[in-house]
Amino acid sequence: MVSWGQCTQGIPLSVPPLHDRRAVTVVNPSAEEASQWKLRRGIDEEGEIDSEQETDTEMEGKSDPATESSLHDPHHSDISSSQEQRLHDTKAQGDLVQYVFRMSASTIQKLKGEAGGSYTSLEVLRAHFWQRISVARRANADEWTYAIISVDHRPRINPPLAPSYFGNVLSSSIAVIKADKVRNRPLHFTVSRIHRQLAADKGKSINRFMHWLETHDSCVRLSSSFLKYKGVTVGNSQWFPVYEVDFGWGKPVAARVPKVGRDGVLLLLGGRPGSNQGDIEICTAFGSDVLERLLQDPAFEAEPPCPIPLA
Repeated sequence: MVSWGQCTQGIPLSVPPLHDRRAVTVVNPSAEEASQWKLRRGIDEEGEIDSEQETDTEMEGKSDPATESSLHDPHHSDISSSQEQRLHDTKAQGDLVQYVFRMSASTIQKLKGEAGGSYTSLEVLRAHFWQRISVARRANADEWTYAIISVDHRPRINPPLAPSYFGNVLSSSIAVIKADKVRNRPLHFTVSRIHRQLAADKGKSINRFMHWLETHDSCVRLSSSFLKYKGVTVGNSQWFPVYEVDFGWGKPVAARVPKVGRDGVLLLLGGRPGSNQGDIEICTAFGSDVLERLLQDPAFEAEPPCPIPLA
């Protein structure tokens, strides 16, 4: 968008985009390696996914696309598509409330101290929201809850891609825990689960997933397994230079997401001009009852942002 703004002003691009798609070409694997691909279902309802174990929900591959995964079960696919449509219809007509929170840099540092370890600000913020939202939702203790996190793989693949690469190199990293563990265990438990999942989703795991998409049905809905569960989906980044975008009428005084159309979505933006470095604003949407409980939660550290100054 920064480049788009520069185009509208007729000035040279500060960062010319890289369009060479050969940069993400994957080498053809051996037959033995290709035979091991499979797409494992995100949640194994028969077992237990515990963050204290090295069990991660990831793409592993399998040679036969007709696997045991529910993503390939025709009955599951039919149910998922209709269920997804009902989900969107319900949320479009229900009491989904959009809200903006602010997390100050000092609050994030406080949470990092509480979590311990060398976790990033984003990992701690995601874990805190996941934990407090799970409390506000009052889900049954044995229900699964998930955190889906959008990941930019430009710096994660080998060799790394330039930040100016224009193609899509995004995927979702998915951490899954039982609701009672997210609610009742210390913040360190949840943030360590997110940290390990993000650490696992790089390098070879990305290549395996790209191979799987090329050799199997790439149109399968990877989110189908999660539709019946409640979780959070974290996207965008406070590092996106939204406040550097200028279409010729000046830089923005505030940026907002026009519509957050799904329950539990968290879209991150950097702090507005004049705020402290490291402040983050979070555009969200929840049911009105969940939002009310979240706002009344004394352990919830986010707060409404300051009013936007009028010109």
